[in-house]
Formats: sequence, C-alpha cells, structure tokens
Amino acid sequence: MPRENILGPLGKGLKVALTVLDFGRTTFGACTTGTAITCLRLAVEHANRRRQFGRSLGEFELVKKKIARMAAYTYAMEAMTTVTASLIDRGLEDYMLETAMLKVFTTEALWEIVNDAFQIHGANDGIGPAVFVEVGGAIFEAIQQCIGEHPVVPLLALERILVAARARDDDR
Repeated sequence: MPRENILGPLGKGLKVALTVLDFGRTTFGACTTGTAITCLRLAVEHANRRRQFGRSLGEFELVKKKIARMAAYTYAMEAMTTVTASLIDRGLEDYMLETAMLKVFTTEALWEIVNDAFQIHGANDGIGPAVFVEVGGAIFEAIQQCIGEHPVVPLLALERILVAARARDDDR
C-alpha cells in the first residue's frame, strides 16, 4: 500500500477503524434521537387535535401513558447521546462500550416510539397517506439505524408493526 494512503500510525489500522465505528455509533444515537423527537411532537399534536367520544385523545389514560413513555425514552436517548459524545470530546481513549450501548438502546427505543406514534395516530380510515407522511418516514429511519445487526431484525420489527396495524383494521 502506498504510504500516502495510510491513515494514522503504521500498524494501528484496527484502532483507526474502531474509532470510526465508535463515531458512527454516536451519530446513530443523535439521528435516532432526532427522529424520536419528531415522532413525539407529531403524536402530541395529533393527540391534542383528534377528538373521540367528546374528548381529545390526549385526555385518555392509555394515550397519556404512551406519550409519557415516548417522552421518557426520548429524554434518555438525548441524555445518553450527550454523555457519550462528551466522552469523545474530552479525548478519552476508550469509549467503545458506551457507544455500543448507545446504538443498541437508541435503536430499540426508537422502534418503541415509532410503534406508539402509529398507535396514537390510529387507523383514521385505514392507515392512510397522512400517517405515513408524518410518522412512516420514521420506520425507514429506524431501519437505517439497524446497520450492523442481522438484516432480518429490522424486517421482523417492520412486519410486527404491519401485523398490528392489520389486526387493528380487522377489529373494526
């Protein structure tokens, strides 16, 4: 390999590669957190706007619990991302465990948040374009965040969401 193509000290290529991986995991945490914030905002807006049985959806206990859980996960995701990024900013040498935990937690939490956002939006004449435009993009964001996992994992999670949506439609 030509000398000009070598990154970092000679013989330390694995360390460079792992550092890049750690930075990427931290970026995943930030991306999933941003998507979670958007899903939470959209769910709250919809819960306050949509009325059922003479009350806004946000007044129902189950919807309150879903929004509270979404908010708690989002807060934890943001805090975890901030702390992990600060380890990198402070110049620590080893933060591989923290970045790995960040990626796993934020990816899994995002799936829960997306699922709750879909449930709060409900069927509205079937799962129509409005729901997919507002919340559906988060599914694809969540799938992208599963890079490095077995390729079937995000597809199984997506299938679980779609099966739940079909079951909800069948109950109507």
